[in-house]
Amino acid sequence: FGVGLSTICLLPLTIFGANLATVLLAVLVVLPAWLIGFATPVFAWWSITSRHMGINISRRDAEWILAAGMLSTIPAIIINSVITPVMIHPFGLNAAASGTLGEGIVLFLSAPIGEELSKGLAVLFLSHLIISPKHGFYVGSTVGLGFALLENAQYISMALASDYSSITYFFTATLRGLSSIPGHAMWTGLTGYAMGCWLARGHRLPNFSKTAYLSEDAEANWVLYDKNGLPVTTSGWTTMPSDRMMRLLVKHQRHAWAMPTTVQGGLFLAMLGHGLWNGSSWGVGMLLKDGDPVLSVLLQLAWLVVMVAALWFCILRWLPTIVFSTENMA
Repeated sequence: FGVGLSTICLLPLTIFGANLATVLLAVLVVLPAWLIGFATPVFAWWSITSRHMGINISRRDAEWILAAGMLSTIPAIIINSVITPVMIHPFGLNAAASGTLGEGIVLFLSAPIGEELSKGLAVLFLSHLIISPKHGFYVGSTVGLGFALLENAQYISMALASDYSSITYFFTATLRGLSSIPGHAMWTGLTGYAMGCWLARGHRLPNFSKTAYLSEDAEANWVLYDKNGLPVTTSGWTTMPSDRMMRLLVKHQRHAWAMPTTVQGGLFLAMLGHGLWNGSSWGVGMLLKDGDPVLSVLLQLAWLVVMVAALWFCILRWLPTIVFSTENMA
């Protein structure tokens, strides 16, 4: 509904072109459209993890994790836009040329490696918040959501600058909302889970943020205080999955897949999934570029549906392992 309403508000820019009124309306719509299209899944994920997965993290820490994911876009942009194009130029490849091997290398090689390493570095700096593999997945997936949130802002800007801004925005917000958001969350979640397993085996990393989140006392009781300095009751908190989540997990537990338990394995699997996603999309586009335009678009949309379905299939296979993980740093 939000994406549809934003599309309607952008129609004057498409119909009447750029003038003071249409540009002003577009500017007023841009931020709410971005928030509606891409920030809503973030709050939905936070709600699911706290209500149904037994992961309780303060709002401040969750916001820091999201911000770290946004900041991780900076080195990723440098890798994709500067380093890789310079490296492949001596081989006669142009990364900026659409429909070329140079563009493909950026999509299915540079982006998966550079982006997953950048997001993995953000997870590393937040390792003091990881008290179990399950929490590692939470940190990793939230970093991925932050990365997708800022990355998609770039695509929204490009959509608004096109000739058919409202139509382009609608397809951009819908398709990237269904694909890139869960994709980035899942891929970086693999890295976070693996880092949680590594930490659970007794390894320790410096507290880069200098916050006192963990205690060497395994029996320490943590108390949350409100703005008036009074302790807040935690009797209603639970670290166990909800009944609703349990029914879903039990249904898929028999077919659950093992999660990577080494950092190298988590990063490799994240890069592999990311690379297959980007590479297959680029490959399908290349195969269909000389065909009928309408048929080409329909087939590419059909392939996107297949990939989204495959992604959710993988999520359901991994979810029981994530939630039922028994390793804990304490």
